[in-house]
Amino acid sequence: MIQQKIITYTIPTEKKDLTLADWQEYREILTNPELDEVYKEKMAIKIFCKIPFNHIDQLKSVDYAEIIFNLSNIFNERTEMVRHFNHQGVKYGLIPNFDKDITVAEKADLDMYLEAGDLVRLTSILYRPIVFEKGDLYTIEPYSGTHEKFNDLPYDIAENVLDFFLTLLHELQKHMTGYIERMAQKIKTNSTFQGQQKMLLLKNIEALRL
Repeated sequence: MIQQKIITYTIPTEKKDLTLADWQEYREILTNPELDEVYKEKMAIKIFCKIPFNHIDQLKSVDYAEIIFNLSNIFNERTEMVRHFNHQGVKYGLIPNFDKDITVAEKADLDMYLEAGDLVRLTSILYRPIVFEKGDLYTIEPYSGTHEKFNDLPYDIAENVLDFFLTLLHELQKHMTGYIERMAQKIKTNSTFQGQQKMLLLKNIEALRL
């Protein structure tokens, strides 16, 4: 007697059912132009439903279509900005006054992990443990580096703030680029700067562009 193997799986129903690490893995697949759409669909099922890739072709066509339909609805689900949340027994808060108070270290690491597409570490910069809270006001821990404690963080917590801050970060980068160009032009045309001093200043300006 041949016993047919039964595949069981859980289909996510809300964005909070997806983890940040899962979304980060899927984002790398989704943004790869060399991969075809069918492969991307199968990887979405593998990542979010935890079905081994070599089992996906054994799914009934109707079940496959239902999973893709449900995942598509989840991806289109709107989320709200989350200012603070509890995770693993710790209350985290979003950086207050990001555009005014961001530090050099925070900005450098945001740029680095944005370039790497590391959403987990990006989120660990934006949200840090709350050390003081009174009403709607709170203070978070000073920045001391990133971590991976948010691997299992529900994606709906991070999605809106990542979109918002990455857009703001892009605007800050454009502003900084314009400032650098103006400084370079001023050094080149200002007779106060001569010889080696001018060359050194221009070299430092060039390093800021990197």
